[in-house]
Formats: sequence, structure tokens, C-alpha cells
Amino acid sequence: MKDSSLKPDARHFDFNRLIGDCVVKSVDGIFLVDWERDSPDADLLHHDGFHIGLEVVRPIDQQYLDAQRGFKAAIEQVRQELAAQNVCGHVSLSFELREMRLETAAHRAWLREVPARIVKLVSARGPGTIEKALLQANGITRLASIEWNPDTETSVGWGWRTITKRGATLVEICLAKKHERLAYYRDQNGEHFREYWLALVGWGPGTVEDGGFSMLLSGNYETAYDRVFLIPYDSKGAYVAARDVTPAGTARMRSPSSTESG
Repeated sequence: MKDSSLKPDARHFDFNRLIGDCVVKSVDGIFLVDWERDSPDADLLHHDGFHIGLEVVRPIDQQYLDAQRGFKAAIEQVRQELAAQNVCGHVSLSFELREMRLETAAHRAWLREVPARIVKLVSARGPGTIEKALLQANGITRLASIEWNPDTETSVGWGWRTITKRGATLVEICLAKKHERLAYYRDQNGEHFREYWLALVGWGPGTVEDGGFSMLLSGNYETAYDRVFLIPYDSKGAYVAARDVTPAGTARMRSPSSTESG
């Protein structure tokens, strides 16, 4: 007997259905027949009678998710330090994402010491950008730059940057993992699926772009999947029609009636 506690919950299946619908709406002659499954996530039926396995993946930067708590704590400490030293102005902190380690001792030391250094540095300067070299010279770590504009009011904004080596973008990591799974799917499902399609979800306003989504849009990559779709979202967070980003030269089915959103 299978352990039901290991099965995906209803939210997982609802998400599969949502993304499956996005793909179906973008390609004529395709129907969503099963989204409550795994390996792959959904079963699509072509109007000619054959099945297509749809795998769904969201490229998520876990390091960014883990670092958000650190960002918020740092911003609040800088805000408090500005108020304590009676320094007014607009400051924008650009964090180095890869340096946001939240080990308790190191992070507490940073929060205790660095915000005061930031306020001391900006209060002695006019408006403009303070680059990383000068920050480090003043004992300010974990920041790529600071934008500072003196004013009668005070606000603290923030952002982050990350430098990714070629081959190590979130999209490339997801593709590599899904390519490894594809051989397993083919073995497990036998002849049920004639093709396998991949849907990468989560491109839109506010996306952390490390080069992977640009790679998809340019088609400058290789894939073992028959078709690859990018599922964007709009400014309200709603997913919109799938965009076919399958690289040119990939052997895949092209129905005469298929349409693609651009």
C-alpha cells in the first residue's frame, strides 16, 4: 500500500491544472485530460489521439528566499540608525545576494556594527552612488553599492544583485534536473506518451534574471524535451498564455493548426 502522506496535496494538483490550461490555450488541438498525477505532472491529449506528458517546474532561487529575513533586518537597523543620528535622506542598499549568510553570530555582528558605518559614511557625502570598493574600505560588507540623497525626509530602499557563472543559472539547473528525470519518465510510462513537453513557470515583473530566462527567449540552449514553454505572469501575478521557446532544430511535433503566443 502506498503511503498517502507522500502524495502531492490539492494545491500541487491545482497548480498543475492552471499551468496545463495555459499551455492548452496556446496550442490548438490539445486537451488537458489529467493533472492529478506525477512523473510527469499532467497528461495532454492531441486531437489526433496521442498523449503528451507535460512536466512543470518553477525556477526558484532558494538562496534569495532564505536571505529575505536578512534583508529586512538590515534595512530596519539602517533605518533606526539614521533616526538615532538624526540623519535625513533617501538611501538605497544594493545587497550582494551571495554574501547574505545568516549564520547567527556573523549576522548579529553585521547588524550590530555595519549600519552605523553606513550612516557615518553617507552623512559625510553628497548625493550619489557609493561603490563597493569605497564601502569595503570603510568596513561595510555584503553590499554592492549604496545610493544616497540627503533630504528633509528619510526612506530606506533596497535591492540585490547576483553574479552567476555560465551554466549555473536557475533555468539551466532546472533543465539539467528535468533532463535527468526524462529518461525515468520514458521508462516508467512506456508507450503512453508520444512526446514530452516542459513548462517553466514564473517570468514577469520583478523576476530575478540571472541570464537563464534570456537564454530561453533567445533559444540558445539544448533540450531533450520535444517542446519547451515559458509561462509568464502579469503585474497582478496572474499567469498568462504560454510562450513556446523550444530551440530551433529540436525534433518536435508541429501540428498544422498549432498557434504560438508571442
